[in-house]
Amino acid sequence: INRILKDSQSGIITGAGSGIGLSSTENLLKKKYNVHAITRSKSKKLELLKNKYNNLEIYYQDLSILGKSKSLIKKIINKDKKNFFLVNNAGIRKRKEHIQYLILNFTQTPPF
Repeated sequence: INRILKDSQSGIITGAGSGIGLSSTENLLKKKYNVHAITRSKSKKLELLKNKYNNLEIYYQDLSILGKSKSLIKKIINKDKKNFFLVNNAGIRKRKEHIQYLILNFTQTPPF
């Protein structure tokens, strides 16, 4: 894990609105990483972090909607253009295969 973080400047964190995802977001922000936080719903705590750190981007997206998820990931990659790591904390309600698709596309070179 340390090597991945060392080689990366930016991370995408899913499930960033609460719990482990929120804690991961805050810890990485403190270490000066650019963080792209994805959460399904509004989070006051995440918004407070946005006011405190200028290296945080927040995206509101339900990752179970595959088409929208793919376009969001393209948007993030095109915006930042750095090596990314993925911290996947998204809760899986219905469509586990969509989350698995996202993980595969981050462990390989993205096809977009």
